[in-house]
Amino acid sequence: MLTKYTTIIFDLGGVIINLEEKRTVEAFRRLSKLAEDDFYAMYKPTSYSFSMLENYETGKVSNQDFRNAMRKILHIEAEDHAIDHAWNQILGDIPQERIDLLKKLVNSHQTMLLSNTNDIHRLAFDDILHQQAKIKFTDLFHKVYYSYEMQDRKPNLSIYRRILEENKLKPSETLFIDDNMKNVVAARRLGIHAVHLVPPVTINQLLG
Repeated sequence: MLTKYTTIIFDLGGVIINLEEKRTVEAFRRLSKLAEDDFYAMYKPTSYSFSMLENYETGKVSNQDFRNAMRKILHIEAEDHAIDHAWNQILGDIPQERIDLLKKLVNSHQTMLLSNTNDIHRLAFDDILHQQAKIKFTDLFHKVYYSYEMQDRKPNLSIYRRILEENKLKPSETLFIDDNMKNVVAARRLGIHAVHLVPPVTINQLLG
């Protein structure tokens, strides 16, 4: 399978790092006393909070503005560190076999990371990788792309076009792996071979 591709682009959450959504829900519920359904309502596309999260992931909202918005949305008066801690509870571990696979692939292919993320999460997952393997994401990928730094996010076609053009990639020789079907569909529209990774399948099972 891999011989057809010169470049492999990976999503981060749910593909490389495990996500623990319920941990974040519980952490914020302890701070805010909100019901679980009320917390999940934040992620409805029509909600103010969803728009704020999109802006945070595209670098239009600062860390402090994000924290203040969470205080308003959740009706809490928590300190910055408590909000950051609850927000980062979604980030789980990175299984060693995935790290080993990425170390192997970086020597045989051009590998890249493309993640919809934010500054608070970035600091946290950098620390998780360092604590686990004493390395950085730049050791595992030729290039890393974070939405908040690019001021763009998946599934916007513009973010894929930018990566293709910046690296002079041929879509037909590019493999993209993501756990969000909307992101996969968008990449396919540009001719990229995109795979929807659905648990319990892992990148090791897909590529190993």
